[in-house]
Formats: sequence, C-alpha cells, structure tokens
Amino acid sequence: MGGVVSVLLVACAAGLAVGGCVSRPTPGETGLEFRLSGRIAVVAEEGAVTANYVWRQYADGVEIDLWGPLGQGRTRVVGEGSALTVHTADGARLDGEAARALVRREFGLAAPVELLSNWILGRPAPDWPAESLGEGSFSQLGWHVALSGFRDIAGRRVPGRLVASRGARRVTVLCREWHFARPGVRHPAGQN
Repeated sequence: MGGVVSVLLVACAAGLAVGGCVSRPTPGETGLEFRLSGRIAVVAEEGAVTANYVWRQYADGVEIDLWGPLGQGRTRVVGEGSALTVHTADGARLDGEAARALVRREFGLAAPVELLSNWILGRPAPDWPAESLGEGSFSQLGWHVALSGFRDIAGRRVPGRLVASRGARRVTVLCREWHFARPGVRHPAGQN
C-alpha cells in the first residue's frame, strides 16, 4: 500500500486529477522558475494521505519529491512536456504510458501537470476555460479551486494554501517556502 500511497500523492501533487492526458507546447527555455516546499493532503473515497513535498518548476517541466514521516516512501515525479516519469520509493521507475497507466489503473486519474503548476501560482491554467467564483476562487475542468493566505514573495503574490475539490476528492497544498530562481538554471532531469 505504501507504493500506492506514494503514487497517489504524486498524482495529486502533479495535477493528475483531470479526465484525460493533455499537454501544451513547452517553451524552449529550461530555466528553473520556482522552488516550493510544504505539505500536501489528499482526501478521496479510497482514504486520506499526507506528505511533505519539494516542487521544482522549470519552463519545460516539473520535478516533485514527496515523502512521509521520517523521510519514508520518498517518491519523485518528473514531467517534461507530455512525458511523465515516476520514481517510487522501492526503486522502480515508470516512464511515459506505464506511469500514466499505473495512475489511471490505481486511481482513475490522468496527467496534465500544467493545471496544478498554474493553480499553485494562484491562477487558472491559461489553455482551458475557467470561471471566476470570487476573489481567490475559480472553477476549471470540474474542479473548484480556493486559494488563501496570499503573500508577496520576490515581487509576486502567491498563495499560502490551495484547496482543489471535485466530487469526493480534495487536494490541499500548503505552500510554506517559495524561492524564485534566476533565469538560465538548467533542468537536471535529463542528466540522470
């Protein structure tokens, strides 16, 4: 169950909670845009889990590390364009369709990382319709997203908390430490 819990956390943290796999063109620059750490909680019909995370967002992808108490179950998700790789705590590596198939099979979820990558910055993803529901709240692709605890970090207004809910599923992301990087920092995922 520990591996399944890790993949659930990865799936939700990476925005894998939409009905289909969607990608958009990625910019040519591979610079680090931001690094974020905090906690994530996922509540669904299957149960509830929490984890710590470190999120590194690049112009062309994302790396998300998740782990439980005392570093248990460390899992990494790497998304580059439409490619997805999951590195599980037991050393397994799932790439592309195998990673998406595992997430779909276990949780009925698919993989557009762009959604949460935008939501976590306090805005709807620009490539899909969204409806404003008032200050700090919007609806997108069937998800109700509520943002709160805004702070100004490096000249940017970012949320301290994101709650995305759809039916019985709720994902809460606490954004504790934000770091915005200089342009030109290379994406390390391709170096493995």
